[in-house]
Amino acid sequence: MRFHFDEEQRLFQQSAREFFEGECSAESIRELWESETGHSPELWSKLAELGLLGVLVPEDRGGLGLDETGLVLLLEEAGRAALPLPFAETAAVAAPLLRDLLAPAHDSAAQASADERARETGGAGALGT
Repeated sequence: MRFHFDEEQRLFQQSAREFFEGECSAESIRELWESETGHSPELWSKLAELGLLGVLVPEDRGGLGLDETGLVLLLEEAGRAALPLPFAETAAVAAPLLRDLLAPAHDSAAQASADERARETGGAGALGT
């Protein structure tokens, strides 16, 4: 069995590569590693603005709405650039987890139920109630 990326996936990967090449030169990465914080709020903001942190989050919620193949292509390019930010943890774990935890809030019936529970408990949340 042979697997090939389709044209859209290849274009996405190429766009990601070009972004990381432009933003993550060897010199800029070295500067980040040697900095006091090792973090670039500007670069993080650019990742967020492009929706890359939410690659697995639906478009109507601010993400790219791609599948795990898109995530892998994006992570490959971030690794190629030696991106020194918690990108993989955010894009692959945190954003999908929040997507799944917050999905019921987008359903009006679930939202009404959550609002009622909040009123009943005075806003104190409790798991399993």
